[in-house]
Amino acid sequence: DAADSSRFSERALSAADAKRAREALRFFFSSEGDIFRAFLLEEVVQAADALSREASYELVTSLGIARLPSPPFVGGLLPALSPPLSDKDKRVVASIRKL
Repeated sequence: DAADSSRFSERALSAADAKRAREALRFFFSSEGDIFRAFLLEEVVQAADALSREASYELVTSLGIARLPSPPFVGGLLPALSPPLSDKDKRVVASIRKL
């Protein structure tokens, strides 16, 4: 029956996919996967940084907080905490939004 053979091939494919996933995870969490883990960590940190800076920059600029009068010691604090994004940061944010 065609339906039975289709289900059988789907199960076989799922088993093969599961085996490949286990092998990939074993490698990733082994000492040999250290480089990949470091790379992934770096990318996640950069993405979180860029996204949070973008959000704070948009908040400061949309509310006009940076233009409000403030004491001299605080005047440059808000813009310093929410600097504009670099081109690289903008690419990271665009990539994360696509995901």
